[in-house]
Amino acid sequence: MNLSSSKRHTTPFLELRNIQKSFGGVKALQGVSLQAECGKALALLGENGAGKSTLIRALIGTLQPDNGEILVQGKRVSHWNPNAARAAGIACIFQKPALFDTLSVAENLAVRVGKRSWRGRVNWSEEKTWASRWLDRVGLDVDPEREAGSLSLPQRQLLEIVSALAADANAILFDEPTASLTRSDQNRLFEIIGQLKSEGVAVIYITHRLEEVEILADQVAILRDGKVVFNGVSHGLSEDEMIRHMVGREMQSIYPAAVSDPGETLLEVCGLHSKSLGLEDIRFDIRKGEIFGLVGLVGAGRTELARTLIGAASKETGLVRLNGKEIAPRSPGDAMKLGIAYTPEDRTRHAVFPELSIGHNLTYSCQDRIFPRGWLRLRAESDLVHHYVDRFRVKTPSSKNALKTLSGGNQQKVSVAKRMASQPQLLILDEPTQGVDVGAKSEIQKLIRECVADGLGVLMITSDLPEALGMCDRIGVMRKGRLVKILERPTDPETVMQYAFGDLDSDAGIEKTNQL
Repeated sequence: MNLSSSKRHTTPFLELRNIQKSFGGVKALQGVSLQAECGKALALLGENGAGKSTLIRALIGTLQPDNGEILVQGKRVSHWNPNAARAAGIACIFQKPALFDTLSVAENLAVRVGKRSWRGRVNWSEEKTWASRWLDRVGLDVDPEREAGSLSLPQRQLLEIVSALAADANAILFDEPTASLTRSDQNRLFEIIGQLKSEGVAVIYITHRLEEVEILADQVAILRDGKVVFNGVSHGLSEDEMIRHMVGREMQSIYPAAVSDPGETLLEVCGLHSKSLGLEDIRFDIRKGEIFGLVGLVGAGRTELARTLIGAASKETGLVRLNGKEIAPRSPGDAMKLGIAYTPEDRTRHAVFPELSIGHNLTYSCQDRIFPRGWLRLRAESDLVHHYVDRFRVKTPSSKNALKTLSGGNQQKVSVAKRMASQPQLLILDEPTQGVDVGAKSEIQKLIRECVADGLGVLMITSDLPEALGMCDRIGVMRKGRLVKILERPTDPETVMQYAFGDLDSDAGIEKTNQL
């Protein structure tokens, strides 16, 4: 990709001056002023609810500020809307990709870029070749003719990035782009952003992963309660200082202390094999009061293994025992009745009901217990809702409010609380803190630890390596459908990644001490 020299400007490409926005009595943005310069990356930080989402919507024209100015290349824009933003070359990579699931990858790319056919006729061979060229650009190894709805969340995220690159954008907003990416995909993205900067593109990078700021950012802007509380260069700004600006207080430790004392064996997986899912001879156990982590690259088989354990996908051979008794759930509902609950990676699509109330989300999985034999017990339902709202510290004026009114961190709390309400013995968490701010992440992790202290067993799938190292009592490393190593705590990130990439010899299998 060759970006024209016209993208290099002496003035900031995009500038916000005194942007204000209120919703009723809530002041979402209070006089926000920012600059995005060509060839530089501005990291935009802040807790959920700080005003970042409102600011993004103002930047791409889907929301009109109550007051303030937006300037492009030094010129004030009087009628700012999505069309004006696209015409100016502004693209946004959202945390939750918005694709046309029934269209192919190539068709999605053509639609997003605005690629036109000749006289209404599509040259499918040319379209596929064109799409393949851009997919190769970010290392997205998928068939351009594949239906977009079948892509995994990381693949959907990368397709969004491809769309912005193919549109030859002047400024690109990245909203938590690495939330669902593995380390190798993240490194590839960082290379792409570095190239964009070198070619004069203005980058605005929103992230909750503070370690990425040092890698990518030239400048940092931190929002708190709708105000810019820090705006300056990233050099010399420590993670502790960033956290203090974001939350308004010192945070000595992100991860809760590991104080669990695992008990007897809860779950045993013996020789699990599924050719269709690419799983081969999986063997491990989880004890009561233990967090067992699963890490690995995209395609390693972590989610496939979880889906097999809850009966959402079938195994061909192997045994699964819960409390010493062999189980074979045929569906997630069966698994829940047996005592296994699962919180999927994409909470909006698969874990919660955004349009329903917080209370209805919390009680959905335990209707049989609340209303035995169909008898309405509204007091019991109300007591249960209040118990989990209080225990999981969900910040809301009322449990009757729609779930979608909550911040991302509080929605994730409800997602986990919803499964806990079914009183499971084993909780499977797929990316439990993905896309939430540092404060909410710490709260969720503490809640998980509290549940484990009560004897719950947890299988945690995470792409956040610091989270795995900080939270898990043992870490299982998966590669190409095999569980190649189980590491005891403490361990280090280099060792984990060496096993994930296959740099260490683990073909002999897991040590006998970890065999079942």
